[in-house]
Amino acid sequence: MSKIVNYIAGPADHNQPLGSVLKSGLGLTTRQIRTVKFVPGGLTINGQRYRDGRLITTRAAVRQGDVITVSFPQQPETVIPVAGPLQILYEDEDLLAIQKPAGLVCHPAHGHYTDTLANRIAARQHEAVHLIGRLDKDTSGLILCAKNAITQTRLEQQRSQGKLTRRYLALVKGALSGRGYIDMPLQEKRGDLLKVEPAEQGKASLTEYKVWHTFDHAALVELRLQTGRTHQIRAHMAAIGHPLLGDALYGAGAEEGFNRAALHSVRITFEQPFGEEKIDLWAMPPQDFCKRWERESMKDLTVYMQHLTFPQEAMESVKARWTPEIEVLAHRYMEGEISLKEALASLGEEEWEQYLCFLLAALPELKARYQKAGLEEELFWHTMMDLKYKLMECHTVKGVWGNFAAWWYDKFFTMERFALGRLQFEVIPFPEERYEAGGIVLKKGDAVVNMHIPSAGPLTRQLREDAYQKAYHFFAAQRTGDLLPLVCTSWLLDPDYQSFLQASSNILDFQRDFNIIKTGKDETFHDAWRVFGAEAQKPVKDLPRRTSLQRGFADFLAGGGQTGWGLGVILWRGDRECSMQ
Repeated sequence: MSKIVNYIAGPADHNQPLGSVLKSGLGLTTRQIRTVKFVPGGLTINGQRYRDGRLITTRAAVRQGDVITVSFPQQPETVIPVAGPLQILYEDEDLLAIQKPAGLVCHPAHGHYTDTLANRIAARQHEAVHLIGRLDKDTSGLILCAKNAITQTRLEQQRSQGKLTRRYLALVKGALSGRGYIDMPLQEKRGDLLKVEPAEQGKASLTEYKVWHTFDHAALVELRLQTGRTHQIRAHMAAIGHPLLGDALYGAGAEEGFNRAALHSVRITFEQPFGEEKIDLWAMPPQDFCKRWERESMKDLTVYMQHLTFPQEAMESVKARWTPEIEVLAHRYMEGEISLKEALASLGEEEWEQYLCFLLAALPELKARYQKAGLEEELFWHTMMDLKYKLMECHTVKGVWGNFAAWWYDKFFTMERFALGRLQFEVIPFPEERYEAGGIVLKKGDAVVNMHIPSAGPLTRQLREDAYQKAYHFFAAQRTGDLLPLVCTSWLLDPDYQSFLQASSNILDFQRDFNIIKTGKDETFHDAWRVFGAEAQKPVKDLPRRTSLQRGFADFLAGGGQTGWGLGVILWRGDRECSMQ
């Protein structure tokens, strides 16, 4: 495809030879400059082929503000065009991004002159094919193809500058974990031209790896090449004792359900060669890869759900909805590439079951981070039991095994919110202007410990004080002297409930723990579902009255009562007996 490129000369280009500006400003190679300068209309300044009566050459002096136009002619076909299917994932006027299937050779070579990816591309665009890099025959996934030589040059420059990156996914043998680098020179193996092997005198070879998921006898690994040697990933992974599943050349060869090296080019990031747009492309692996991935993940997922005591029916529902795409999304969220809001939006609106799958898919990475931070595994499981609570709430209110409050989990996955006993805690800035009691002063912005009350059963005094005590030790850095400031903003702290709840109510007893310093009223009872379950949307006269709590709230609302919230403060001394207000 022909390509026209314009460039406006800046101050640094003034009085410079045109050839130098073409190299520095447009990134052209000497060969490309030689090509265009002999093409009629291939090289102009301000739309003209002549300046001061002379034909423009590469020695012509450029002036600031000159508009230099380079026209690249369409290049003739260099491979035999042979029509065949192409799965194009992205296309613009300069390039294609193609999902190459496993088993297809990239470039024509001995024994493959007409059955390659390049042949298929040539048949589509009827001109020279410029593939950016290559993939082994059995490797599936993304590969870029430039539509003209200048685009190829710019993409190759991005690759050498680290702006164009490619990431692979591989399934490898053994329980590999963590992340790291494999720095191991490689050379052709003597007597076997098909293979490479580690050798001190070989070419420098560096592979970065990051384990996404460790299974019983395999691992899902993301890899990035820092160098581009033949068979680098396959040789490196085999050398550290984790050959790719199905790799007949460097591993044990075909196995059940897999008869090729389990390697897939999953992601390519780059900049549009003639613009500033950053392009990030993903391509899920083919069926054989995903089937094995899913089989391995189901084992791990089952263990997590069993540990969180999910009902069997819920476990079966999750397994039916889980997909590798959801696990990719969870990985990107945990790596900070996308926000929780973006991840949930990509799953669709009110996809409660898929939200739950997404949250579960993020747990292995979160568990590994707990371990790295030196936090006890018991704390991880206790904190993430919130998934069970929300699962049961979703089933009660929405009638499905899912999670309708997935937005709530950001602070869980950033390891800021923890379950300590009956309650959940996190550090926040004090929201009010000033609070003074117990010999301490809290000002707006001071670090205090905020608490939340999950739907985890009775809220008895013993359980509450046990939680306060655990928070006292866990958040030692937030103490002021021997006092830990605890705050809570909750619908449970509306003082008006004292007018209709029984004196022995755990809600009222919970209120007595606090100095309630601020209250407010809501237009609607947002937390009605916590009291009335799936029937919360009924008219007040039809609300269920099966429990004393339901009867109390139903009568209160029927009498014109308005629910609200309260902000309370506890100064916990840590002796399990004294909360000062």
